[in-house]
Amino acid sequence: MFPQLEIFFMNAFFLCLSISLFLVLSRLKAGPSLADRVAAIDLFTTILLSAIAVASIYVREVVYFDIALVLALFGFLGTALYARFISNQGAAK
Repeated sequence: MFPQLEIFFMNAFFLCLSISLFLVLSRLKAGPSLADRVAAIDLFTTILLSAIAVASIYVREVVYFDIALVLALFGFLGTALYARFISNQGAAK
């Protein structure tokens, strides 16, 4: 209906996502503990998923949603494995 408005909002969203990714990467670098770094990686995956979803809407291709679904699955499994590793590391002490 309003292609200029749609392009404006897509660009604004990508700008916000870029800023968010920069802040998450700085948290990943500065995180004092492993749990902080795992949370930053999980947030990075979530932001990447939303960028893929917006890109899919922008180019009007549904196949990117499948890619986002697989990435979400791997992100969840990775976070669960890290959480188990952290809990086992605390139990060993």
